[in-house]
Amino acid sequence: SAEQDLDESDAETCATLSDQFLELRSWADRRADEGTAFGILGDFNRRLAVSGDWAWSVLSPESSPLDLLTADIETGCDPRFDEFIDHIVLDPAAAALLVPESTREWPRLGEHPDHCAVSADLRASRPPGQ
Repeated sequence: SAEQDLDESDAETCATLSDQFLELRSWADRRADEGTAFGILGDFNRRLAVSGDWAWSVLSPESSPLDLLTADIETGCDPRFDEFIDHIVLDPAAAALLVPESTREWPRLGEHPDHCAVSADLRASRPPGQ
């Protein structure tokens, strides 16, 4: 894939990106240590939902997994691309606030690069009994 080609051919860019994902993981660990629910969203410029993506394995290790909301929906905003590069990631505490089936992609409203608008609804608190 083009993403793998970039990973193999541009060591400096990949080192920078790796550092950024390591910093995000460190930030997530600090939030978890504080007991603070969190979400990370925006342009990751990675197809994190692709099986075996190294960046996702850094951000969401088996020892402290996160929830990649965009892994559960199909992209349709731009027929040239079949995977999201914009994502919503939640820790388990924030994921518990997710309104079921609320993660969605929004229609393309105009010409723009390979980005698709995604959103999800979260409750202000857990429903009773959870």
